[in-house]
Amino acid sequence: MQFSLLINNRRCLDSRLLLTGLFFVLAGIGGLASTIPLNLSTPTMLVLSQVPSVEAPMIPKETTESKVSADAQDFSIDAVTKEEMPKRVSLKSEQSFPISNGAGSVTVPVGRQVEVIGLKEEILTVSFLGGQKEVNYKETNFVDEVKAIRAERIKTAAAKKAEEQARIEAEKNRLVEVEKTRPKRELAKFMKTVEAVDQSGALFSSASVDEGRLILTVKSGWHYQPYQIRLQAAQNLWKLWATIHSPNEPDKARLRIVDINDNEVGGSRIWAGSLIWVKE
Repeated sequence: MQFSLLINNRRCLDSRLLLTGLFFVLAGIGGLASTIPLNLSTPTMLVLSQVPSVEAPMIPKETTESKVSADAQDFSIDAVTKEEMPKRVSLKSEQSFPISNGAGSVTVPVGRQVEVIGLKEEILTVSFLGGQKEVNYKETNFVDEVKAIRAERIKTAAAKKAEEQARIEAEKNRLVEVEKTRPKRELAKFMKTVEAVDQSGALFSSASVDEGRLILTVKSGWHYQPYQIRLQAAQNLWKLWATIHSPNEPDKARLRIVDINDNEVGGSRIWAGSLIWVKE
């Protein structure tokens, strides 16, 4: 895609003076880039064979007891982390808790929730109304509570991952949009500097950018200038463009100079952007 910036055709001044003035001003700008180094280096088809159908083997029905024992085998009390410890558990058997003031005990029925104080090996320290007691974790729904906490942690981690992926995708789209407008912004910056010298627009009739290459269309006055003046002016125009477009890799910045009939009269050679030529 080309972004074209047409220069208003105003009253032409003496082209020799303008080009000479442009050369000396850009020489000062180009001096900033005079140390720029010259770099001369420049379906598979997947076939799936038919698989004969195989009847699923008969699986014996599991009893409730076998499922419970399988769950118990999958669970390791030693693998429970501090973050996975439940705050409360429900009792699976009736338990007697001491009263906090030492005046007897109270019987807590099955299903009642008690507060978890700590865990040591397979023993839970639980509390009910201030009275504490040690019970085996299997006498509570401790396993179910831990699994629920783990499931919630996995869900939260997945949500955070999805959120991060969405943020990365949004940033990627933003950078793509910035890249789309880059040629237009760079060209505007270049022309702002050039127009400070050629205020009447007597030297260039248009300017555009095509895939990092700056294309300048010069007016007839350009061709009447001495060869050396045109060469040095073109070199300094390229230096200015390189500092804007690719300051870290200047030879990627290319220049093409054409006349009003699109005949090429100067620019960068194929080997490197810094190798500038003009028609003799």
